[in-house]
Amino acid sequence: MGDLCKRIGTAAVLLATSWWLSGWCLQGFSDLSMGVRQLARRNAPQGFTVTYYSGRDFQEEICRRIEPHLRRFYGTRAPAWGVPRNDFSARWEGWLICPSTTNYVFYSQSNDGFRLIIDDEPVLDNWRPQRWTQSGTHGSAWLTQGVHHVVAEFFAANGEAALRVKWAGGGIGKNTVMGGRHVFRQAPYRKEESR
Repeated sequence: MGDLCKRIGTAAVLLATSWWLSGWCLQGFSDLSMGVRQLARRNAPQGFTVTYYSGRDFQEEICRRIEPHLRRFYGTRAPAWGVPRNDFSARWEGWLICPSTTNYVFYSQSNDGFRLIIDDEPVLDNWRPQRWTQSGTHGSAWLTQGVHHVVAEFFAANGEAALRVKWAGGGIGKNTVMGGRHVFRQAPYRKEESR
């Protein structure tokens, strides 16, 4: 009887989670004029694919995982099992959905180096050892409504490590951390479908 209850409980949790996620996705993208049906049809998973490396220059790949946004406060801990606490690097990749065609501003703060590339164009480049309090930088990019490829790179030298990237524009408030409903691990649809 106990085993049956566990199976029923697990099925109920899975069903409720599936219902909640599908409702959230449809509600979250209803304000985008590029088509909710296209996003739902592709069933693209949200978040960034991040790869962690030993060394500051991506020397040896240690692990990959999914992270929802570009806000990481590692402190003096290793970011993942097998990754060194000091002298590591990380690369996040994903697809950014811009709700409208306009100028977007990107803000970063990091301890240590960070750079942001959108559609193969550098937007932020602060690639040097630095303290959190001295690292604030910003850059802008004119982006069209639709999907844009994003690569964010980070390295940690010694001591504490942290990263935060915010963006604004096209109806997105200044204190919005890059990620969430605007970033996908895979392109939710091809660029030509967004027109």
